[in-house]
Order: sequence, then C-alpha cells, then structure tokens
Amino acid sequence: MRSEVLSSAMADKRELRKQYRHLRSMISQREMRSAQICQNLIAAEEFRKASAVLSYMSIGSEADVRAASVQALADGKVLALPKCLDREGNMSFFAVKSLSQTSRGMYDIAEPMLTDFPFLPDSNSICLVPGFSFDLLGNRLGYGKGYYDRFLRDFPGIKVGIAFAACICDCLPAQDKDMQVDYLVTEDKIYQFTL
Repeated sequence: MRSEVLSSAMADKRELRKQYRHLRSMISQREMRSAQICQNLIAAEEFRKASAVLSYMSIGSEADVRAASVQALADGKVLALPKCLDREGNMSFFAVKSLSQTSRGMYDIAEPMLTDFPFLPDSNSICLVPGFSFDLLGNRLGYGKGYYDRFLRDFPGIKVGIAFAACICDCLPAQDKDMQVDYLVTEDKIYQFTL
C-alpha cells in the first residue's frame, strides 16, 4: 500500500511539474517581477541580518535573483552558489567574489569555478531555494532530483523559497524527505511558515 501511495505522489508531482513549468513560462514581465522579488528579499530583516547568502543562478523561466546576490556582495556578506557534485542529488555551495566566477556545469547551469573548499554555512546564513511551485505550508515542488532536499536537511540557517506569485498554491503533495522552507518571497509579499 505504501509503495502505491508513493508511486501516486510521484506521478502527481511529475504532472504538477509539467503544469507549473508551462504556467511559469507564460508569466508576463518576468524581469520586472524578479526585480520586485529581489527588492522584497533585500528589504527583509532575515536578509539584512544574514552574514552569508546561499543563492543560485537562475535557468529558464525561474525568478532571477542576481540583483539580490549582487547586493549581498555589496553589503559585505559571503555569497555562495551551488555546484552539483554528481547525478545522485548531492551538491555543495562555494563562495564567490563575483557572479562572473561561474561557468556552465552539470545540467548546463552556471556553477562556481572555485571549488576547492565548500562553504560551511552556520545559523546566520540564508539559503535561497528555487522551485516550480510552493504551497501555503512551505512545501516545495522542485525539479525532482532531490539536490535541495538533501542539502537542506542539514542546513542550519533560514530556508527562503523564491517564486512568482502565480506559482503559489494551497497544497502540494509532500513526502517525509521533502524539506519545507521557512519563508517564501514572491513579487507580492513574504510568507512566513515555521520560524
């Protein structure tokens, strides 16, 4: 019975990914909406107080958080970007001094070039988490590879989901291994969940 439930949840997630990928691709004025997301994020107390920001380089129709990454560097914070270590869902973050210190890596995503020493976040770090969709409980619909779920399991800081308002829903299917975010930032507002 349990395996049937899991199979059903996985099928549901696959279908939801298709739906939200399409929905996200149809959102108008993504640059303006991304800029507003960054403004909301930068104005948030959690961003201002953080000593390190674990960000990401957007792909496709994801919300672009480069402006927030640049602001983190301007504020003297550590900026770290993710690098996929293998195809089994393992990734680490590495500190960069500029967004130009990246090159195309696995899955054709811009990743940090300097990868000798992974950045070790502490409780004063925030991690920006992309996703196709988030629900009003802080659950996330990601790409299905498990990279963020594995990384966030031991992340000691604040987890901040990033999404366009049109991609927020009431409830997503979630399993025990799925990690929730503490906050969600859209162009319209900031949601707080578990803190």
